Amino acid sequence: MDGANACQKDRSTPLQGNQLDDRSVVVKKLEPTPTARLDRTHDKVYDATTSVVRAVMLLSQGVQQAKIENYVDLVKKVGLELRTLLTSVDQLVPHFPPSTHREVEMAHKVLSKDMAELVSALKLAERYSNTTLDNEYRKGMLSAAHILAMNAKNLLDVVDHVRIKHPHVNVYFSSSNRSQDSSAGCSTADNTSYQISSS
Repeated sequence: MDGANACQKDRSTPLQGNQLDDRSVVVKKLEPTPTARLDRTHDKVYDATTSVVRAVMLLSQGVQQAKIENYVDLVKKVGLELRTLLTSVDQLVPHFPPSTHREVEMAHKVLSKDMAELVSALKLAERYSNTTLDNEYRKGMLSAAHILAMNAKNLLDVVDHVRIKHPHVNVYFSSSNRSQDSSAGCSTADNTSYQISSS
């Protein structure tokens, strides 16, 4: 009997640990790659990326505190900042060498998908907020937001790589030059619409 009890005790220990983990909502630590040392004076891509990350941090705080009434506004804020980031990149792409366009486009598309995933996670978190699955779906929101922030940083890295490899494009990071060419870029961000509403 003692041996059987000991065996049962051993088996129950990890289960208790998992149960404790399920009760807490933990924000994953953002661990982006180091940012390239470039002149950021008129770098709207860098500024927009920073704004996206800040919006994600605010969202994470709201989700951790289970402030469900703020979820929609927090996600909308992320969406608006992301739109600004994608638009800023769209305005630059026509000035990049054609060989770089595909890599930028792929990083761009990933972020559009990430935003859609965050909206889906929001709706699930709202739907199950008053159930025992609340923590699980809040974790889903945190995970989706974390992925979006990391991929926003990845888009910045892609743009930085173009700047480093093709220094002549740096002139287009001047606010005066970009304002003249703002209508020349592809309008991927303009065609992306995120419908966020309480379910």
